[in-house]
Amino acid sequence: MSYSFYPSPMPFGPDTAIGLTSAGLGYAAVVSSLEFTRVRPLLTPGGLLDWEVLRTRTRTSLKLPPRVWAPGIGPGAAWLVLCGGRALAGVAAVPVTDRVSTVNAVALLVVGLMTLIMMYRLMFGLDGSDQLIAILSLACGASVFVNTTASREAFCWFATLMVSVSYTTAGLTKLLSPTWRQGKAFGLIMQTEVYGNPRFSGLLDGRLGRLVSRAIIPLELSFVAVFMGWPMVTAAILTSLALFHVASSIVMGLNCFLPTYICTYGCVWWCSQQLW
Repeated sequence: MSYSFYPSPMPFGPDTAIGLTSAGLGYAAVVSSLEFTRVRPLLTPGGLLDWEVLRTRTRTSLKLPPRVWAPGIGPGAAWLVLCGGRALAGVAAVPVTDRVSTVNAVALLVVGLMTLIMMYRLMFGLDGSDQLIAILSLACGASVFVNTTASREAFCWFATLMVSVSYTTAGLTKLLSPTWRQGKAFGLIMQTEVYGNPRFSGLLDGRLGRLVSRAIIPLELSFVAVFMGWPMVTAAILTSLALFHVASSIVMGLNCFLPTYICTYGCVWWCSQQLW
């Protein structure tokens, strides 16, 4: 399908898309690992994330040895080793050539597995980027290991569908919330200790905050339009969402969302090309 009033599609293959994804996931793993080192005080006995407390949340975890299995590690050197090892794996996941190598694939699998361990250990304080890092790292590493055209193309479609479900779910959840529809949500978020920002809370507490709250809903729901196969529409949506993630990183400190989501846009662009 082609339209004369659209520019020619940018040549973009699965290898390039996977390379961008691998680099972005590696960077996100480094950033989130550094952030995880800051929760050490919460891992101490009596802390919110003390394993003696968290291991009681399910019958399975209750049967695990208190300090033997990896998720039971305490706030000392073991936790820093886990964070440091994941950060090093993130660095190794960044390709140094135009193709993702076997070394990069191994590093991605390590990142994915270590992320799952850390997610199990840290019951609170996680967000959607952590889950996406784990899933995409494992899937991307596996696709490179299989090393066929079909596996690489399958990963591009998988990554595209993953972020599509993520954006659509987020948009629908906000759409069903009266607080978001009334434009109050963003201003309330700015007043929280975790995601608030004193420099912007006053600015986003009034009319501008209500406008931003309402604008986020159609922005996230618009992502499915990339499957229409129109280059200009796809480019506009990806650019708008990229700017949204940049702003979220600056205002709310969501540093891992930026690389984790944007690194999949190469896959999205390639998949959209297949529909042109």
